[in-house]
Amino acid sequence: MPYEITKLADGKYQVKVKHSGQILAKGTTLTKAKSQIRYIGMMEHMKKQNEGDIQSVLISKRYHTEKEADKWIREHGFRINKSTYNFDSPNFYRYRQHAPDETKYDYRIHKLTPEGSIMFVNEKPKKKLKH
Repeated sequence: MPYEITKLADGKYQVKVKHSGQILAKGTTLTKAKSQIRYIGMMEHMKKQNEGDIQSVLISKRYHTEKEADKWIREHGFRINKSTYNFDSPNFYRYRQHAPDETKYDYRIHKLTPEGSIMFVNEKPKKKLKH
């Protein structure tokens, strides 16, 4: 794995890129450090698979409060647009990055966390049928 987690003197952890030494997260818990590596791995995997853009981020209401979900979204560079929230969902906070268009795209869900508490909805352009 190109990332490493090291324990700091204060008992917290940091995540860094092995070959460059770039610090990706510092002063965090071990659980959050491992989550950061899973997130980075997922993003790299989606790029390699040519998965397309992230249309929405879903965060489980079972595992996270609205405040925690908002914080995670901001920390990972996603937009929070209260006008596109879908809090009618009984299970997830839905952070739309842009409106879906089912005529142009197919959608696929990727679980970022093993328990499915954070998921991405990716869009991939529909393949045009050859006549």
